[in-house]
Amino acid sequence: MENRTKLISQCLRILKLTPILVLAFLALLYAWNPGSAQGSKREMYPNSFAKDMQIDAPWFIKSRDTEIPVQFIIRDADVIDLEELEGLYIEAPHSGYGYDFTTTDTIFIKEYDPIIEDLDVAHWDTIVFIPLPGSYRPGQTLFLKATIDYEDGAPWSESFSKVLAVKIGNSELPKFDNWYMGDCHFHTSFTVNPYEFGGTYSMVYHCARAMGVDFVTATDHASDSCIILGVIIDDLNLSDWHVIPDSIAVYGNINPIIIRGEEADIQTYTEYRNHLLIYSANDFFSAPIPDGVAEKDHGDVYAFLVASPEAVAYAAHPYDPDYLWENDIVDSGIKLGALKGIQIWNERSVWDVNVDMDEYCDPFPFSDGEMMGEDNQWDEDLLDGLDHWDLFLWNAITGATTEPPDKIFIDGGSDAHGDFNYFSYHPFILGVPSPDVWATDNAFAKVRTLAYCPDTLGQQSIMDALRHGTTVATDGPIVVFHAFNESASPGKKVMIGQSDTVFSGGFDSLYITYKNTFDFGGVIERLLLKRVYLRAVYSDQVSLDSYVTGLEGSFTIPLELPIAEGWCCYRLEAYTFDEGEQYLDPDDCYRCFTNPIWFYVRHGSLFASNEKYDDRAKFHLDVFPNPFNLSCVVSTLEEAKVEIFDVLGEKIAELSKGEKLWKPGKNIRSGVYFIRAKTNVRQIIRKAVLIK
Repeated sequence: MENRTKLISQCLRILKLTPILVLAFLALLYAWNPGSAQGSKREMYPNSFAKDMQIDAPWFIKSRDTEIPVQFIIRDADVIDLEELEGLYIEAPHSGYGYDFTTTDTIFIKEYDPIIEDLDVAHWDTIVFIPLPGSYRPGQTLFLKATIDYEDGAPWSESFSKVLAVKIGNSELPKFDNWYMGDCHFHTSFTVNPYEFGGTYSMVYHCARAMGVDFVTATDHASDSCIILGVIIDDLNLSDWHVIPDSIAVYGNINPIIIRGEEADIQTYTEYRNHLLIYSANDFFSAPIPDGVAEKDHGDVYAFLVASPEAVAYAAHPYDPDYLWENDIVDSGIKLGALKGIQIWNERSVWDVNVDMDEYCDPFPFSDGEMMGEDNQWDEDLLDGLDHWDLFLWNAITGATTEPPDKIFIDGGSDAHGDFNYFSYHPFILGVPSPDVWATDNAFAKVRTLAYCPDTLGQQSIMDALRHGTTVATDGPIVVFHAFNESASPGKKVMIGQSDTVFSGGFDSLYITYKNTFDFGGVIERLLLKRVYLRAVYSDQVSLDSYVTGLEGSFTIPLELPIAEGWCCYRLEAYTFDEGEQYLDPDDCYRCFTNPIWFYVRHGSLFASNEKYDDRAKFHLDVFPNPFNLSCVVSTLEEAKVEIFDVLGEKIAELSKGEKLWKPGKNIRSGVYFIRAKTNVRQIIRKAVLIK
């Protein structure tokens, strides 16, 4: 490495190349590796820093009868144009199990005769479907060694191989009727920067079908970019962005469905940048990137979102140290209704290890194979996120009166970039790709969101579930619950994400349903009911372990309400463990987190007039004129509370009940403002533009 660095330094001083040519030169020099002589094989991992070659398969299949989709991708291998593609091969260990590839059986072969010559294209891929060998049974892991046999522009032949591990499910991934399972943070091939090139839509579709996943949000980087030697490399250009809707339309009406989304950069008050996940079927504010500006001001973003009620936005990995969100930015987004929640769970990555090219890393810590590497710290970020979430919930109910608090939801996604089995990449050392490889156990749908869609699965029903928080996040088991009071309201259910008014001394109950499989630790070993309400300590928990008696079941418990009048919320956490490991060990723990149910506790009778607030035809909010100069007329229900906020979420004015005229003071500047009308069960927000 030292000699190579000196050589690079000397060449740069002599050649005085432009930044783009420097990048190409570095990649070319790295591709020329004396250890890559004819006959040598770089097994297990990609052979360049830019994911030039990829071989992938799902980490899980739902049954023994499911064929395994395996995708081969070539993206200008080793920077030099690939001259000849000779064949594709897939082998399995001859012994039948494990990952000993000393002797193998070839279970797939595709030899190109004549050889494909001059494969001078930016992207080439194919998908093959592999039946499961007859000796394998549910619960076992099938290890495959897949190979691309090729010749590149250098005077020697090459073969690229990767070992894939596919778990054969004891049963399908856990879910209930009317609950649909998806990955809410996944990158497709439209995320095109070198490290994060994602999966093709066809592979997403076939892997989702093989796993039993119902939907995917294609949250590609629209406004993110990387800077290499001072040059901004944009992820998406204009032509790419306009192709996306047509690509998604192919899969938009069948199961599994693909929902269009984006992950965009927004500016913060400090040196940090934030990633924002936006789900929508329409155009987005950030694509294509205007004038090479990668980040957007969060005030402009929130203004866009409030004016686009069809969009749903979540703060992505807000507790990752590299993308740390300031609490006041999240808080202002929630108050404005621009943010619906935080995605505190962005991956399941239980190891992160540096390995040599010829070493094999078991991508399944829970399989019988040997695992190399060290534990990753995803667990610490997740627990920190949960603590912050509870604090957000407590702050919201502390500031609420008889009206619902500002609700904040969570969901989960893998944050995988076309990695259906596990993720591997080359780090840079002093600007040069390292000969070592970093690998992490992270893949498509390792972390999942389950959305409640009582009518039918569709893009709109999934969007509504995310918008209203009728979702749970899991990497294994599933637990859901609802509240009911047969004595006061026969037949009425209050679902996750909803709110209701209850008596402090009533007979309300919670109905809890759980389910897991042996693939995720078996019986749920810990089930906790978390409560957040007005008291000095904002959160406590109740163990429900004694109610869990098998892999699946349901039970009813009394709803123990706080004595004090006011708002409270309840949510569930479920944990399963592998082989009796300790609680919260990130290597051997699967989890599920529900969104809350909110209750307003009253002493006395229920609201007598709730019904009229639910009349959508009567509840309205109109602002005229808009834009305006001196004042505007705000028209809404007499009973509604009207508040005005700036783009940072700060309340600058409030109209008394029945007042219709907003006349901004002299200190109020021209700009975008948000007017919110709110009752005890609903709210409407309208954008108003003041021009002085």
